[in-house]
Amino acid sequence: MAAHDQAVRHLAARKAAQRRWNKLTTETEATLAEAQLACYIRRVVDRAPELSDDQRSRLALLLCDPQRAEQQGSGRRTAARPPDAARRPVEFAQQAMEGGL
Repeated sequence: MAAHDQAVRHLAARKAAQRRWNKLTTETEATLAEAQLACYIRRVVDRAPELSDDQRSRLALLLCDPQRAEQQGSGRRTAARPPDAARRPVEFAQQAMEGGL
């Protein structure tokens, strides 16, 4: 993935240099991951249509507390696609391998 942001490119270069000299720190890795996520989220939000307040709240919850967001879910289920817990593991694996998820 090409780095679109100068800060991401700088951090990626720093990580590469640290790795080259066997001095890679977890702080550099975490900072680079944060910058990459921020850049990606910014691009996705810029392309997305306007979100409602409820949608923004659900996305913020996902970023702040992923486990609680998973428990709440989107509240939208269809007969064709039951909750993941109700699906048989074999069906789930087959759909995942076929790209159906």
